[in-house]
Order: sequence, then structure tokens, then C-alpha cells
Amino acid sequence: MSEENKTQEIKLYELGYHLTPAISEDKVSVEVSEIKKILTDNDAEIVKEGETKLMTLAYEIVNHVAGKNQKFSTAYFGWVKFNATSDAVEKIKELVDSKTEVIRSLITKTVDDEEHSTSKILNEEDKEGVKELKEKEEVAEKTEEVAEQKEEVVAVEEEEEEVSDDGLEEELDSIVEEAEEKKEDK
Repeated sequence: MSEENKTQEIKLYELGYHLTPAISEDKVSVEVSEIKKILTDNDAEIVKEGETKLMTLAYEIVNHVAGKNQKFSTAYFGWVKFNATSDAVEKIKELVDSKTEVIRSLITKTVDDEEHSTSKILNEEDKEGVKELKEKEEVAEKTEEVAEQKEEVVAVEEEEEEVSDDGLEEELDSIVEEAEEKKEDK
């Protein structure tokens, strides 16, 4: 395979990043969107992402910001899996690292396996459809449970009816016998 073909081969990568904790929570989603835009602008196909969360770091990260070194003990951490060529990955890394809100980033080549599946991200319609489907399944299960309980109640009522019918029949037979015995005695 030629060197040019190797750089044009699309592979699965994962971008992990730390964003400065100085940005407000509502601005985090804007920063994440900008990072994802860098990916898509460089012909990367986003296949999965993790929710960006504020976390305590295992060790302090020192980063050069606005002309001086700053220490960070917390950061917003997030990740995105994407398909891209190695040429695109180099450019993506450069652009992500140039963002002042990014304290540190790392791009690794990864694999698509069962445990770390990169099934396409569900869009909002898909998420709503899945939610509706789960709700319908729950309603169907409850309906089935109620129907089974109703069948049990009906079966018990029928048994009680049979028992009481048998009891009445026996009592009636006994009265008839007594009446016949009285008739014979007379």
C-alpha cells in the first residue's frame, strides 16, 4: 500500500478532552459543539460521544493560558469517537489544541467492538421513538398482568358458584327426601 493510500484510509479514533472549569456550565455545550464542528469540518464522521462532566482530576494539570501557567485540579471531561483519515486527525488535533478552553486533549486510534460499540448516535427523533416504545411495552405488560389477574378472579368466582350450586342442590335433595319420608309415614 502506498504512503498516500495509508493516510487516506478511514479509521476509528477517539478524542478525549479536558475543558477549563472556568467556563460556565451553560457554555460547556457550546464548547463541545465547537469541538464537534472541528471534526465535521475536517470530514470526520462522529459515531458516538460521552456526556461532558465536571470532574476532579487525578493530578493537577499545568497549562499555559494568556501568557502565564495555570494549575487545574478540576476540568470538564468529554470524549467523541469518530471515523476519519490520519491526515484529518493531524489537523483536528492541531485545531482542538488551539482552543483556549481546552486544557488537554488526546486522540487515539481505537476499535469498534461489542463492549465499546460505536452504533450511530441516536438523533432526537430516534430517542423519542425509543422512549415511546419503552412506554408502550410497559403499558402492554401492565395490561397483560391485569388480564391475568382478572382471569384468576373469574376462575375463583366460578369455583365459588359451583360450590354454592352443589350445596343448594344437596340441600334441595335433602328437603325432597324429607318430604317423601313424611309422605310415606302418613
